[in-house]
Amino acid sequence: MKLISKEELKELATIHDEICISIYIPTHKAGKEVINGQDAILFKNQIQKAKAKLKERNFTEIQSKELLKPAYDLLEDRGFWREQHEGLAVFLNKDFFKMYKLPLHFEEFCMISSSFHLKKLLPLLNGNGLYYILSLNMNHIRIFQADKANIEELEFDKDTPLSLDESMKYTEIQKSLQHHSGTGSGSSGAMFHGQAKGINRDDRKIFVEEFMRKVDNGINKLILDENVPLVLSGVEYLHPIYKEISKYQHIYEKGVEGSTEEMSSSELHSKTWPLVEPFFSSSLENYMQKYGDLAGTGKTSYDLKSIVPAAVNGRVEAIFITPEASQWGKYTEQGANLTIDLHDNFEENDDCLVSMSAVETVLNGGKTYIVDKENMPEKNVDTDIVAVFRY
Repeated sequence: MKLISKEELKELATIHDEICISIYIPTHKAGKEVINGQDAILFKNQIQKAKAKLKERNFTEIQSKELLKPAYDLLEDRGFWREQHEGLAVFLNKDFFKMYKLPLHFEEFCMISSSFHLKKLLPLLNGNGLYYILSLNMNHIRIFQADKANIEELEFDKDTPLSLDESMKYTEIQKSLQHHSGTGSGSSGAMFHGQAKGINRDDRKIFVEEFMRKVDNGINKLILDENVPLVLSGVEYLHPIYKEISKYQHIYEKGVEGSTEEMSSSELHSKTWPLVEPFFSSSLENYMQKYGDLAGTGKTSYDLKSIVPAAVNGRVEAIFITPEASQWGKYTEQGANLTIDLHDNFEENDDCLVSMSAVETVLNGGKTYIVDKENMPEKNVDTDIVAVFRY
């Protein structure tokens, strides 16, 4: 399964056009829903809704079918519908088409606006207990996404080796290795096809480090955001090797030591969540406290008209929104002039300004927290969104 990378999220957030179509549906990995083609039926219903919305914008039947052709093609791909996850997100316009199978349950949704609707992706963003687990073992590397309640194994791309033998499959090893072991002084090429055995300790370390480097490249292609903690698990001596070569900036200080090669995902979850839970609790509490300390100083706000431009311009350090938070409107910024119009109901080419604020906050390195209404840090005003500003 491929997650949405930060680069892809940024791409989605920066696309603006007259017609941007966003479709979300719940899907199933197995069961009668898959056998009966229920997911494909749900998707077809959303395509029909999109088609009806396009008709309201004076699109002809031919124009609508041409614009929606990538979605119709996906609908006819039977193999695609047999390999689903918890939810499917599809984004398209006349020049763009992307779809994502994700570990999130979505309600059926279809919207046409001047930008893609990304609010439903917010649970994948950092701030609400999202973390990753890297299981480091010589024979089988695994990577998981988890939060307080869930864990899901992810798939590396095809270029990432999942074992030391696979990493060494086409590595040329010089005969000088024999010189290190005192068995000869000659130097000629030799090829070890997937054979890590028989290499002395010093040279084996070199190949292990190269293996870890390749795994790290795979990690950085896959992980959604560099602010998300990565918990290491597996044989103890691989932890410092990976930490030394890794480019990832948020490897968690605590890990699970010992072989995890045969450990189930639920076991990994039960061992890692207690390690990271204090991190998320303290982070949330710190920003809650910070909001209270800074309230009234100009460095906090519950006014969406102040929060939107601050988020777009990278001024928001942390943002809190309720699960039901939504506000349709238009935001335009041209030089020193900005305009924010709020609408009670959706109007043509509106954006969800709450979603925009949350996504822009994350893209600019801030934190987004989804909290229940009663847990919002602002206690004196009825609001679904508050922000802590950097300045």
